Amino acid sequence: VLLDARFPGVVPGDLAQALAARTPVPGLLLLSPAGRRHTSAGEGVVEIGTPVKHGVLHGALCRLLGGAVEPAVPNAGPEGGVVDPNPPDARTTGPASLRVLLAEDNLVNQKVALRMLERLGYKADVVANGLEVLQARHIARYDIILMDVQMPEMDGLTATREIRAHWPADEQPYIVAMTANAFESDRDECLEAGMDDYVSKPVQAAMLREALERAVAALEGRRQEA
Repeated sequence: VLLDARFPGVVPGDLAQALAARTPVPGLLLLSPAGRRHTSAGEGVVEIGTPVKHGVLHGALCRLLGGAVEPAVPNAGPEGGVVDPNPPDARTTGPASLRVLLAEDNLVNQKVALRMLERLGYKADVVANGLEVLQARHIARYDIILMDVQMPEMDGLTATREIRAHWPADEQPYIVAMTANAFESDRDECLEAGMDDYVSKPVQAAMLREALERAVAALEGRRQEA
């Protein structure tokens, strides 16, 4: 059941409870306006924000159906997309094994960053603002998030604070801030928000490579400690 959360006369939690009493139990995919999540919608409910992106919808349906996940698109481009909500059984570090999320609202910057990542051996999903970062993170576990600081609807600092506050320690991504502001105070603000690293925009390939190398080393250290 795909339900618009704003549908008149429907309380998502009540509907989820009513559907749970049916056999077989239907899945409920709740479509909510960005930033208006229903935390009491109930168990067995997958919620995504609107407007809906193709890859996010695909991942949510796969999660509801519990079947094998096939990529909705081979390599998500500027339109974005989360293609695999299931973490692999064996997680190792290295470009080919790490999941990267690029959060950037500028289409040109998206294309440039994706090309740099591709040359470095990484594949990335793309979202355009902080709200979409949180939506994507609800569906898939990302190892590294390249987070633009200034984005519409929700900025990168706020999105980072939300991630740090609401996900367990063993599911925390390594977050690299990307910002045109190069003052020391801006760097401190990013680190205080919970970001792990910082690169200046326009992002240079060498700077990105070094940041990703630091991310890989940090993730490996975390896994060894665990």
